[in-house]
Amino acid sequence: MKEKFGFIVLLLISITCFSQNADKETYYYFQNEQITKAKFESFDERKTYKRVVENDSSTTKHIYYHKNVGKLDSIQFNQIQMLLTKIIGSEFKQNKKTILHVYRKDNNHINADSKYKSYWNWIKNNSNEYQAFLIASKDSDIKVNEKRHIFVDQYDLLETLFFKNSEFNINHLLIKPTSEIYIYSGIDDILNVLEWSVD
Repeated sequence: MKEKFGFIVLLLISITCFSQNADKETYYYFQNEQITKAKFESFDERKTYKRVVENDSSTTKHIYYHKNVGKLDSIQFNQIQMLLTKIIGSEFKQNKKTILHVYRKDNNHINADSKYKSYWNWIKNNSNEYQAFLIASKDSDIKVNEKRHIFVDQYDLLETLFFKNSEFNINHLLIKPTSEIYIYSGIDDILNVLEWSVD
């Protein structure tokens, strides 16, 4: 009798849980615009990342591109150039394509990236056109090390200007001399960022 009662209780709990989940609405978004489930599932997973938010009545699934493209106006571009000159100093050349890797807290990651041989060999071999820097946040314990391309944004201005809505600890920015910018989120491997940045 006890076994039958236990089975019935378990069955009722399962049915209740299933019916609650069945009633839950699911909404799909791309870059904050609502889309269909079919459209959501059609995106290339290599070029996107997903975020799921659940509450009692619904599930919201968001999809974002890893790479977003924009353009700075002449005033913004000049201000960014001055900011980078202040952070990096004479190492920064305004006429080159600049790849910035901005780290919030991940000190181990920035140290590993500063020793990433295949990445830095490519930058060195293409130094007439490209330059790259690792930028730590003001709250990190990282110290400036020009030889290893590590600098500190003492005011976290890059973070505030380009990545304040990002949920990631590492973000990336390519600034071209034409004032075009590429913003990357959700990518940990700086070599992947480099591959997406080369024209």
